[in-house]
Amino acid sequence: MQRATKDLLYFETGPDNAPTLHVGPGEEFEVETQINRGPWLDNHPDGEALKVKLRGGNPASGCI
Repeated sequence: MQRATKDLLYFETGPDNAPTLHVGPGEEFEVETQINRGPWLDNHPDGEALKVKLRGGNPASGCI
């Protein structure tokens, strides 16, 4: 089964977003999602790195 991870995040939708996963009709796939910024980052062990990575609003795990 194919899987789209949160390694590549998009913070806007547009024609410049390259597809991160190609699936066929009826093919099952999995999408890993990333929660957006918020107070949960304050006490997270990777909080500082995530604050840099989560630069925008609600992130999307790629374009499928």
